[in-house]
Amino acid sequence: MTESTKPGFFSRLGTGITRLRNFTLNALFLLLLVVFITALFADDTPSVPEDSALLVNPRGVLVDQRNLIDPLAEFFSPDAPGEVELGQITRAIDRAALDERIRLAVLDLDELAGMSAGQAMVIGEAVRGFQAAGKQVIAYGSGFGQSQYLLASFADALYMHPMGQLILPGYGGNRLYFKSLLDKLNINIHIFQAGIYKEFVEPYSRTDMSEEARLANQTLVDELWGSYREQVIENRELDPGLFDRFTLSLADQLEQMGDLATVALEHHLVDELLNLDEARARIADEVGYARDGEFKRIGFDDYLAANPAPAASGPAIGVITGEGPIMMGRQSQGVIAADSITTLIRRAREDDDIHALVLRVNSPGGSAFASEIIRQELELLQ
Repeated sequence: MTESTKPGFFSRLGTGITRLRNFTLNALFLLLLVVFITALFADDTPSVPEDSALLVNPRGVLVDQRNLIDPLAEFFSPDAPGEVELGQITRAIDRAALDERIRLAVLDLDELAGMSAGQAMVIGEAVRGFQAAGKQVIAYGSGFGQSQYLLASFADALYMHPMGQLILPGYGGNRLYFKSLLDKLNINIHIFQAGIYKEFVEPYSRTDMSEEARLANQTLVDELWGSYREQVIENRELDPGLFDRFTLSLADQLEQMGDLATVALEHHLVDELLNLDEARARIADEVGYARDGEFKRIGFDDYLAANPAPAASGPAIGVITGEGPIMMGRQSQGVIAADSITTLIRRAREDDDIHALVLRVNSPGGSAFASEIIRQELELLQ
């Protein structure tokens, strides 16, 4: 008969540590499992507060269609402005116009990095529909660029920071001419040109702008500025002479009044000069405060998530968006590729539920052959 040996202290300690480790790992696994299941089944759809404001605060460049994000470029340029789809903003405003939970809309354009006048007009039309529903639109900014101000001018009330600035430089442009450089380098350029208003090749054949090109460009910028001027005057119900005095003699007005914000206020381009807290309080007077101390609001992107479009059924209008240069082949987002666009048009043609098609094009131009292929497909659709 052998005598049983009692485990030593270190043996018992090792056993205890092993049991504690197993218990800790099992508990941690169960905790992660519970968190995963909770997140899987949780409803994270944003809710729309009652009597709240729709906050339209796009961050980045406004586009008709987002481009694919290059992860490497995003890594090396994390602060580069992103992109916001124009349709997201207009859909949110259109839906909010019919939503009794939304009392007003707030345009905060401080982080809008880029927008064309045409895009501002599209959003402006949505704002008009919102106002037609009997709801107010308030615009606030620390300052306004030319395109941002065009959109802000649609608002019922327009506030700017007392140290802000509003400058409307108008439209213009310039070109570089390389003829002298090419001559010094003994480089010959062979140009084939038809028509006197074809200025594309002038930088290689001239040292300055031709009179025909100057006339064409001047006509273009005059038309653009005339349209801008008329729209702002109509939106703000301004005296045309007052607007012209602001745009044509800003330096003199600034010398008299001291700062750009005061000049804008005296010319009725803004309604009041308010700092951020004062503007928030003014909006909160209409919709009240949220728990975080801000006025009650929901961002336009969260609002769309909370109010998705109903599933389409029956007759419908198809929309195809083309953004970027027109090219041959099948390409990713960021270009208008002939094969990709014609495939979409063909699907719309073969779909009996599509009774009409809208083709939205935002392009600087491109391949004439690719354009012809797209045109032929549209002709088949018609």
